[in-house]
Amino acid sequence: MTTGQRRSQMSIAPALMILLMTAVNAFAGSVTPRVDLDHRAVLAHDDVVVYALIDFDVADAPHDRDAPRPRLNLALVLDRSGSMDERGKMAYARDAAKMMIDMLGPGDRLAVVEYDDEVTVLWPSSFVDSPGPIKRRIDGLEPRGSTDLFGGLMGGADEVLPHRDGCDITRVVLLSDGLANRGLTDQREIVRRVRRLGEQGVSVTTLGLGLEYNEDLMEAIAGAAGGNYAFIENPRTMGRIFADELHTLTTTVARDVAVDYEPAGCVTDVQVYGYETRDRRHGLHIPMEDIYAGETRSLLLRLEIDTGRPGRLELGNLRLSYVDMLEDRTVEEDLPLSVRVTDDRHQMEISRNDRVTVEANLIDADRRLDGIVRMYDKGDRILATEALKTLNDDIIALNSSVPDVKLSAKLEDLAIQQQDMDAAADDSRAAESYIKQQKANIRLSNKGKQQHFMLTDKDRGPEVVRLQEALHTAGVYDGPMDGVFSDEVGAAIKEFQKQRGLTVDGMAGPKTQRELKLR
Repeated sequence: MTTGQRRSQMSIAPALMILLMTAVNAFAGSVTPRVDLDHRAVLAHDDVVVYALIDFDVADAPHDRDAPRPRLNLALVLDRSGSMDERGKMAYARDAAKMMIDMLGPGDRLAVVEYDDEVTVLWPSSFVDSPGPIKRRIDGLEPRGSTDLFGGLMGGADEVLPHRDGCDITRVVLLSDGLANRGLTDQREIVRRVRRLGEQGVSVTTLGLGLEYNEDLMEAIAGAAGGNYAFIENPRTMGRIFADELHTLTTTVARDVAVDYEPAGCVTDVQVYGYETRDRRHGLHIPMEDIYAGETRSLLLRLEIDTGRPGRLELGNLRLSYVDMLEDRTVEEDLPLSVRVTDDRHQMEISRNDRVTVEANLIDADRRLDGIVRMYDKGDRILATEALKTLNDDIIALNSSVPDVKLSAKLEDLAIQQQDMDAAADDSRAAESYIKQQKANIRLSNKGKQQHFMLTDKDRGPEVVRLQEALHTAGVYDGPMDGVFSDEVGAAIKEFQKQRGLTVDGMAGPKTQRELKLR
């Protein structure tokens, strides 16, 4: 979003020694922000663009299995419309829901709501003291009727709202396989009301099943209320997706996460990638999803600035705030931004931060890719192919000046994108699958989560578990399925790559993931 024109006169301190100011931590919280600019020096008397990248270093969950975890206040909202009868979807949904219930504890609250063109509270919110009766109610679910998606969502919200204060995390998990065709169906109004739920402390995760649902609506709902969004093409994988959702909930280390940016007068325009923004009196408020242990997360801002004369130029202040779940306290941390203004073009060029340049271009590449996928979705496939080639050429040019393994992986990813687009040209179901999967991947990339095309030794979590399982199936890995990208995992990848004639680098890039059937 943009903040509009904020031009004003300001004095510039003559100091030249500090290029980018960051706050000094007075204490260590469970989430530690690191902020860098793509250029630490910019040219004087010019209108320039600077990218600010905030990386979040996230603490691990306690290793002690008896350590307390967040208490959950959940509503599971299940679509039981007539289309759930196809491909055994309803049976898989019942099994996935029961598996999720088995993973909850007696300190967690759960409500189950089912909907078609009617909304019924199958199990009112209560502590999960005895899972058996809840599961027996779920066993009775059978497909019928139409799809009052918003009604089902609000039915779940009504169940969790009264119990927010007694639990650590409140969330509605909404499953749907069809279009919202009963009750409120206007996307803008649905998102507006869901945003209000987020402001009341209720996050919403949406799970889209099959190829008939509206992925833009489901993604917008999740984005408006700080939840996750997942595309479930094959109903057999539903149990894994439910388990992943519960994993993120039970290993949450920070909730109510937000970044506020108060720009200095020299900043004329601000764009935030991957997150909704809200205008505040002195700048932008950027609410973010809860952060779970070991997660990779970043936030990218694009700043347009008037540089003025040489010296240090203040760009404003970023403030991170969150509730630390491990230390049971509220954390606030200021991150003031500044840049050096110079008349020397050479000084500007050598001040480039290659890591931030690469990350900013990867996120921007996925912004462009989102437009390409939407062209493809509208049937403009020739234009989509041409735009994809232009994007590929731009990444090649950047990789020649700033060689980076992530850029090389992105080129592999774009080549596979073109293959998938070509393969789906005459197959409507394959095309719809491609579109839904890419939109889901792009949403993650915009938040600094690039595991869908590259997994390295820095990654942890459910994606690594799937990698470990695939390597085990391939006969090259016998280690634990613990979600840790260990040296043993890296060695297994190298062996697999050697066997398949791939580049042996020990990283699970796009081609390796494709060979492992992870994409």
